Amino acid sequence: MPQVPSPPDREGFTSGHDLVGTGLDDDAITVRIAGVDHDTVVAFLSSGCLTCRRFWDAFAEPGTLGLPSNVRVVVATKDPAEESLSVIAGLAPSTLPLVMSSQAWADYDVPGSPYFVLVDGPTGAVRGEGTGPDWDQVRSLLGQATGDASAIAQLTANRVAKPGADAERELRIDQELLAADVQPGDPSLYEMADDPSENTGR
Repeated sequence: MPQVPSPPDREGFTSGHDLVGTGLDDDAITVRIAGVDHDTVVAFLSSGCLTCRRFWDAFAEPGTLGLPSNVRVVVATKDPAEESLSVIAGLAPSTLPLVMSSQAWADYDVPGSPYFVLVDGPTGAVRGEGTGPDWDQVRSLLGQATGDASAIAQLTANRVAKPGADAERELRIDQELLAADVQPGDPSLYEMADDPSENTGR
């Protein structure tokens, strides 16, 4: 069974980078990732990766990918000198942008292929990253990243502004709850002991 790379060690999510490279016809290509009104999944694939074939096949029918309408997919391979152009030409879907750029792999600190990075368009922040054996698993991973970010945004929007340490403490607690998969409105946040004596040691 093919091995999939482990995510790189990071202290936190990095900022997204625009993709600059060439296309299959040796034409210069730039794909904006940050400062746009949609999110982007950058799919790092290669011509010599057996596991990547499953993703090339999935991307051949972008309408079946199951992503929100505001999320687009861009495929990034390494430079032409490091890939088989004939193989890439046979695999690359005509409906998705493709950028050949080893610099993009360096910018995102990609440990190997296949690898996927979800970038928030308006802010340019990396919201999730990782890999998996097939598109269904990767889509689930990206969905969790999107859901967590949306929950944090909802909590932030609903919070009454407080100065200094109080606001920082609330944000930390919110993030810890989300990490434990406790979402806003979870019944456990409102549970009370049925017997008040349980809190008195009797």
